[in-house]
Amino acid sequence: MKNKNRILIALSLMLLIPAVTGCGTMSAGTTTLNGMSNRTISAKLIKGETTKNEVYNWLGKPATVTYLSNGEEKVVYQYAYEKVSPTIVLGFNLHNEHARTLTLIFRNNVLQNYSYNIE
Repeated sequence: MKNKNRILIALSLMLLIPAVTGCGTMSAGTTTLNGMSNRTISAKLIKGETTKNEVYNWLGKPATVTYLSNGEEKVVYQYAYEKVSPTIVLGFNLHNEHARTLTLIFRNNVLQNYSYNIE
């Protein structure tokens, strides 16, 4: 009987430890965007005034830069994170995914327009 109890305890620990320790957050991209609201972004970015150098100093290297045919430059910053809460004992995983994308248009190194999407 003692061996049976030990086996049950060992099996229970094998199932519970990964369920508890497997929780976490994975992220990628420009971490500065994490937690930024539309209000924060609009306070930092002023169309016709903010320069590309100011944005690069604030956010660092962008995810992509595209040179448009009209001479403008499209700069994109992205941040994505996922909170993972595995519940192996119950047989399913809970995922909470979020993404933020800041797209900026520059002409002659001055901000012309931007959009900020939070998903």
